[in-house]
Amino acid sequence: MIRTIYIGGYSLSSLFFSLSELNRVRNLPPLMSPAKRDKEVHDKPKKWGRKVIELTGSKVEVNKKERLLDGPVLFVSNYQGPYDIPALLGYIQKPFGFFSKQKFENYPLWNQWMNSMHCVLIDRNDSTRMKEAYRTGIHLLTQGHSLLVFAERKEKGSKDLHHLNGEDLSMAVEAGVPIVPVSIDGTKEIDEQGTFRIRPSTLSVHIGSPIREHLDDTITKTQLIKKVEEALQGGLLKEDGEKEDQL
Repeated sequence: MIRTIYIGGYSLSSLFFSLSELNRVRNLPPLMSPAKRDKEVHDKPKKWGRKVIELTGSKVEVNKKERLLDGPVLFVSNYQGPYDIPALLGYIQKPFGFFSKQKFENYPLWNQWMNSMHCVLIDRNDSTRMKEAYRTGIHLLTQGHSLLVFAERKEKGSKDLHHLNGEDLSMAVEAGVPIVPVSIDGTKEIDEQGTFRIRPSTLSVHIGSPIREHLDDTITKTQLIKKVEEALQGGLLKEDGEKEDQL
């Protein structure tokens, strides 16, 4: 319970005291390169993510960091719970925006940070908005910004294969960027569903081998979905490399 209060208090206070930093990143020179701009914008969110995980008492193991590429990519991750985002923001060295629920549009300051980070707010129950979100995602990728999407979970904390939305992957096909699978494990252990208890955990963030076959049309949509699903599952089962760093 005490950890929960600390995390909530830290998140609210850091958001409030980020006003000057938010104004700074919103006024970065328009001709700045996407890579440099994203690094500037994500400095604060990265620190926030690391601090949140630190306050849970957890440790993070990052595997295969050398697989992170220069240039824009579509990260595809499995989903275990609300601590996935701070963990991925804090410990993946490459900046990225992410697809998130439409409700965050109504969260003051938080929504402005998400906009600066090039996050895309979605409502999967609204086909018109989803088409618009995909167009936005393709545009951001072609402009040099990386994005992250989550595979749809079967159930909370499941290690079974997660269902991938083919339209999510189509953004990488249309934009001509590699897909990088990211398997995250351990965040489900941090929060006990239905309670306010926070428990320390050891988190694993596994960077999968970049997938490029779709860039030269040597793979079908169905094959691409299967390849990404298998990569995510392999990372969860630690069948694709060994631990590199513990942070």
